[in-house]
Amino acid sequence: MAATAASSTSTAHAAGLHPGVARDLANNTRNTQPLSAGAPQRPEGAATKQVEDMYPAVIRAIENTGTDAQRDALHKLEHTTPAA
Repeated sequence: MAATAASSTSTAHAAGLHPGVARDLANNTRNTQPLSAGAPQRPEGAATKQVEDMYPAVIRAIENTGTDAQRDALHKLEHTTPAA
């Protein structure tokens, strides 16, 4: 049995497969679960929560090196409420 696994591994490696793929093929451990169809969907009627700021580096860059007009636009944006 060990000879079979070793020969499969060397055959897979010779075929140019990634070592992890070759190991999965030799050990018969590859993932067989189907991929999801996209991002998880929110259940119906679930309350929405406020979204966190995902771009703090951009805000820091504008504060530190931006022009006066860019800083003014950023501050105006920070003090407005998002439309629902």
